[in-house]
Amino acid sequence: AKPYGASLPWPSLDDTRRVRSAGAYVLIHGGRLAGYLDKGRKGLTLLDPDLATFGAVSQAMADVAARYRRLTLTTVNGDPANASPLSPALSEWGFATAPRGLTYRG
Repeated sequence: AKPYGASLPWPSLDDTRRVRSAGAYVLIHGGRLAGYLDKGRKGLTLLDPDLATFGAVSQAMADVAARYRRLTLTTVNGDPANASPLSPALSEWGFATAPRGLTYRG
């Protein structure tokens, strides 16, 4: 069980309200919250935009995507996923450019 939203408050990064929701994922790296994937699995919010975490976040995204066999990430921090600085790292873990964003096909 993830404590964010229940016993630990969500870190504030922008005006978006994050909620504990079935189907949403939190990505943790080194014991710290690194990202939040919404329940539709289309929008990723990076809470730790450090380049050093991109490999771990991308691997975690590939692990989530493999559960669903196909996942299209359309936004990263509200911007198009294709233009995200995370895009090259996601490509290394099996995501490819698609018309609507970055798609993983397992």
